[in-house]
Amino acid sequence: MDAQSIDTFDLVMRGLVRKVVAVEWAGPGEPFSSQRRVQTTVSSKLDQGLRTYRLVVAGHPAWRGEIERVRFSMVLPRSRHGWIRRIEALADSVDPGRLVEAAQKTWKIELENEVRPGWFTLPNDSRRVRVEHQGVKEFCFSIGAFPKPPGVLKFRVNASLAGGALQPVFEETLTPRELGRWSKRSVVLQEFGDPVTALSFEVEATGPFDPKQGVPVWGSPVLLHEGVGSSPNVVLISIDTLRPDHLSVYGYNRQTSPKIEAWAAQRAVVFDRVIASAPWTLPSHVSIFSGIDAHHHGVNHSDGVPPRVVLMSEILRDAGYLTLAVTGGGFVHPRLGFSQGFDVYRSFSNKMGFSEELDTGIENALTLFERHHAARFFLFFHTYAVHNPFRPRQPELSELTGRTDVDYSVDVEKLPRLSDEGYLERRRLAVLRDGVLQEDRPENLAQTAVDFYDAAIRYTDGAIGKLLDRLESLGISDKTIVIITSDHGELFGEHGAVNHYSLYDENVLVPLIIGDPRAAGRPRRVAQQVRLVDILPTLCDLLGLEPPDGIDGFSLKGLLEGEEETVPLAPAISFASSSNYGISVREIDGSGYWFKNGAWRSVAEREEFFDSAAAGNNAGRMAREDETLMRLRTAIGQDLAAHLPGVRVAVRNQRGRVPVTGLLGGSMVSLGSVKILDPIDGILRKVDGLGAAFSVAPGRNVLWILEGLKPSTVFLELDGRSHRIEPDAVRSGIIFTKNGDRWIENVFDSSFEGEGVMVWWVGSGTDGGGVGPGVDDELRAQLEALGYVE
Repeated sequence: MDAQSIDTFDLVMRGLVRKVVAVEWAGPGEPFSSQRRVQTTVSSKLDQGLRTYRLVVAGHPAWRGEIERVRFSMVLPRSRHGWIRRIEALADSVDPGRLVEAAQKTWKIELENEVRPGWFTLPNDSRRVRVEHQGVKEFCFSIGAFPKPPGVLKFRVNASLAGGALQPVFEETLTPRELGRWSKRSVVLQEFGDPVTALSFEVEATGPFDPKQGVPVWGSPVLLHEGVGSSPNVVLISIDTLRPDHLSVYGYNRQTSPKIEAWAAQRAVVFDRVIASAPWTLPSHVSIFSGIDAHHHGVNHSDGVPPRVVLMSEILRDAGYLTLAVTGGGFVHPRLGFSQGFDVYRSFSNKMGFSEELDTGIENALTLFERHHAARFFLFFHTYAVHNPFRPRQPELSELTGRTDVDYSVDVEKLPRLSDEGYLERRRLAVLRDGVLQEDRPENLAQTAVDFYDAAIRYTDGAIGKLLDRLESLGISDKTIVIITSDHGELFGEHGAVNHYSLYDENVLVPLIIGDPRAAGRPRRVAQQVRLVDILPTLCDLLGLEPPDGIDGFSLKGLLEGEEETVPLAPAISFASSSNYGISVREIDGSGYWFKNGAWRSVAEREEFFDSAAAGNNAGRMAREDETLMRLRTAIGQDLAAHLPGVRVAVRNQRGRVPVTGLLGGSMVSLGSVKILDPIDGILRKVDGLGAAFSVAPGRNVLWILEGLKPSTVFLELDGRSHRIEPDAVRSGIIFTKNGDRWIENVFDSSFEGEGVMVWWVGSGTDGGGVGPGVDDELRAQLEALGYVE
């Protein structure tokens, strides 16, 4: 075959998930070689348990000339098997018309873990941008090529002046090595006699240009004005996995946070009881940025942020802020949609799991402070330095504990989920040496993990101190709002559990410290319970901006200013969907309700009610008839039924004489995604390779929710006959009614109250699960290092 005739191989497979799939090739007389090899672990789901692995060979330097032999391989453990159903060889083509149309749009472009909004410009073409406002001081931008450098490129920027003249302001030639990353550039626009009215962007290719290999791109075009306005800067710091009761600023007996404590004592309000919307990184950060509870925004299963969700970064960018982010990647990676609204989004997640992540992030944040302190900016800073694996950081460990002789780290090992426990998430602590989990388990391993965790907090505190000090040295601390918080906590053996996936206080209580230099009544402490979803509306209120419609949070401005009576009181709802730990409500008085609503769990231990004395830590179950329990149960059930996105499957057998039995199948029927609303209804039995079996007795009505942001094909088997329900049909809905011994399909009617089986979709219908190109090899490696995937 001719290499030019094939760009991609698609392998459609069964029985293979997150394993390496590779293609190798050889020309006439050549052996197979690792130098002629492309591999991937990324796949997309199809129906019936099939997955597609895409291997892109176009652009590989050795994919050329005559290809005589091709072979495919996969890496599998001995106990696993994979089957190739078909192999498709595909040739990409570029429609010139669509390429020109695409060049007129703005895209999110990622080069070397840094995402910037921008566009691409084809050689011999140009793009013109009007300059609407006078007083523009400087134009900042970046240049590069995506996805691969097509050759040597020359970039030019010309300025149109009010008098009609065209003034060249920038020209630079970059080599392929330079084009593979963002190169930041700026142009001063005040040195011309006439005001600048427009800027035009051009690119010249010095050799043959192949758009299939890559196109020249321009990123983060920002016009900086002379005046920065009266609104303050904003710095949001998220220290992933940080428990408030391990901070000395919250009364911990070890001096883990002296820098933050000293700053808070002078400048900030400390909130004593703050509830996260979810016990893990992705959904909790979506709640922080959107002000929406996790069971409402629906990002609970490694999906990307839906386009309908308006983020804090978008609000501030629309308000004229320069929006900047420096993150540890992982589940705040730009590929999961967190970069929307940011002018610069840096993700140093290739360092994930290593000590350089925080140091690299701090240095880049300080550089951004230096470069942009004259502008009005929003900086989001995030780090995993406190997250597992827990390391013996020195000198912090010896300063806090006196320990100097530890030669290993402590990580978290995932355990198989058990059917008799309702497939609850299970994990344990383990010893880690040279990146490999060990069999030995020293005594007091939990205490060692706590020691390492505390040392990591002290280490992170020093780094955050550098950020706070730099604001001071630049003279902008008095015009900068600083928010320090976390997304969730960590368990170290409390309640017989470790890590973060439950709804115990140790997982959902987080710190929140807000320093607003203009706020009256600071510094002070606030005992009233608040929530992470309150951060967004609070920030909007402090800046005089309108928060988005439909959010769950309330402004805490009154609490910041000592006016508690002006702040609405609201219960805090936390959702642990994917781990099957369910949903909890913590009311203002400290009482609450916890419902483990996975459809697999036995009736026992599904509900718990806790009071203020127990503070949410398993005070015990109450009788099903208890008035308070019934009220909370009803409210939660109605809320989930109305707002949790997903496919509804209802079986009505109230007047039936025999059980309604069947099978649910499809990608939406997974261990962590099938939910029930009533604690005694709807128990499913997992059937390997097929889905979930159900049996609804006479006199019963049952409702399941197949949770997800985007519907996919659902398979419903009734009396041995399988029905395939496509996403479009799910949105409009289907009703199955019994006619003798046969089930008959009917058009969906929301007012239907008869006997039968109903399937319909609740959600926007436009959400989609993944934003951007999806999870690639590097991001998967980061998530593995954090213990999120195996």
